[in-house]
Amino acid sequence: MTETSNQYALALFSLAANDKQTDEIYNEFHQFVDGLDENTHKFFLHPKIEDKDKREVVENVLKNPLLINFIKTVVDNNRFSFIEEILKAYKDLLNESQNIAEITIYTQKALSEENKNKLKTKFTKVLDKKIIINEVINPSIVGGVRIEYQGSVLDQTINATLEQLKSSLIG
Repeated sequence: MTETSNQYALALFSLAANDKQTDEIYNEFHQFVDGLDENTHKFFLHPKIEDKDKREVVENVLKNPLLINFIKTVVDNNRFSFIEEILKAYKDLLNESQNIAEITIYTQKALSEENKNKLKTKFTKVLDKKIIINEVINPSIVGGVRIEYQGSVLDQTINATLEQLKSSLIG
């Protein structure tokens, strides 16, 4: 994430926290970004489309005045290319404020509820936070699990082991 994204996210989060609407802002912001298809994204990035037209779309699509003004500022400052990163940085701030850590688990097939609960328990103890698990099924994984959390990666897949073996044999 860029420093620009972090600064914008922090500004929005601070304003939302003052108004006690951090969750509401996240939900509407997330829906807005999720709703951007390729053409809509191009519309907001196109240099020949006037900012007033982009601001008008924002006013018609969003409901929350704080978020409307924020997105209009992003548009005015030609920072719309950072919109997904800003949302991610905002989510990180929201999680931090609620003592939540998200971990992403990559496996070949879905984990059982028992294994998810074991991982939640282990990471709750290690990180001293409430854990949210995001599971990603990746058929290219031969076996094992890859876990990403707070900028760290724990790769215990067979793929990683084979790659390490290959590297050591090649020299």
